[in-house]
Amino acid sequence: MNSQQPGVSVAKDMLSVKNTTMASAVPLFIGYTEKQPVGAYAEINNFADYEAIFGKAEGGNATLYYTIKHFFDNDGQGGFIFSLGKGTELDVNQPEDMITDLKIPALRQMIHTEQSITLLSFPDIVRLPNLNIDSAISLWQQAWQQVLSLCQLRPGVFGILDSPDDQQLAHRCLSDFSCDDKESGSAYWPSLVTPYMHGEAVVTVPASGAVIAAIQQADSTKGVWSAPANILLSQVTRTSQYHQNANGLFNPQGASFNLIRSFPGRGIRIWGCRTFTDDNHSSFRYVQVRRLISYCEAHLSSLGRMFVFEPNNEITWYKFKGLAHNWLLQLWQQGGLNGAQEEEAFSVLLGLQETMTPEDILAGKMIMKVRLAVLAPAEFIELKIHFDMNADGNT
Repeated sequence: MNSQQPGVSVAKDMLSVKNTTMASAVPLFIGYTEKQPVGAYAEINNFADYEAIFGKAEGGNATLYYTIKHFFDNDGQGGFIFSLGKGTELDVNQPEDMITDLKIPALRQMIHTEQSITLLSFPDIVRLPNLNIDSAISLWQQAWQQVLSLCQLRPGVFGILDSPDDQQLAHRCLSDFSCDDKESGSAYWPSLVTPYMHGEAVVTVPASGAVIAAIQQADSTKGVWSAPANILLSQVTRTSQYHQNANGLFNPQGASFNLIRSFPGRGIRIWGCRTFTDDNHSSFRYVQVRRLISYCEAHLSSLGRMFVFEPNNEITWYKFKGLAHNWLLQLWQQGGLNGAQEEEAFSVLLGLQETMTPEDILAGKMIMKVRLAVLAPAEFIELKIHFDMNADGNT
């Protein structure tokens, strides 16, 4: 304001937040590559980036290479790659080394550093041998456990897990799996046969690459609250196993795989949106619910950072509560929360004797409580058709 003469003037300034959209589906693919760059990881935006940084299909399985190719062929929007080393140096006769590699400090540090990462995948898990079923079960479960433990390094990271193709092995791995937080990941069955050729061999890829691309597609077109299911997959000739062989792999009442099925005239689609949890009453039974809550946590935390070291008083509480309310209101208006009225969809509490005690304030704590009404998918649609065979055509 330009003052023309001495005196007192008042300028109004509105508190606002930059209108940016926080990415909800940024993947980190972990695996073995032809080349390992300095620092072991890099961000890629297309398949050419991957080949330039991490190399091409080296001798052997080249699992990660073709998974990333399949990811981009299904309209994947980019993400991060972390190389555990050169694929040619991996001794498949020592599968325990793969579990050990997932524990390296550099990988954990990278997940801490890159705060945008929200999805985690380890496609090379399908290279675990299954000659001895008991040993194979142990290895698969250890690998799953390690990926899920990486998801616990910070809030908002969700694991997309691949599974054994063998139906008996997959069933045993699922039924015997024990983990502290199964709600942090979901598993997909089976692998996908592609039109790609590796020499003279047809390439079969783990499902996780296409699944993550489908999640990105669902988030960008519908919203993070929508189920990443019933989505058509590209560059798939057929599934490696038929869904008729999936007896016990989908369990309506317990832990379950998400199946990938072929439908006549409709192509090959993701047919499930369950997390790993075996708790039928868990709030996080579905992938989109777990990811939506994580997304809200991340966004509200981001809003809260602007008030760090501000006075812990009513004015600050009013500003923070207002920003959180406005963001949740937009989320509800976009269809992301359940409820016909705003009050039914969400509530935000913040204040003395409401969410905080005087002791909390003296300790420097500002505590907000948020209630959300989330949406559940229509998994089972039942149609009831009544035929009246005795109806009079004149009535």
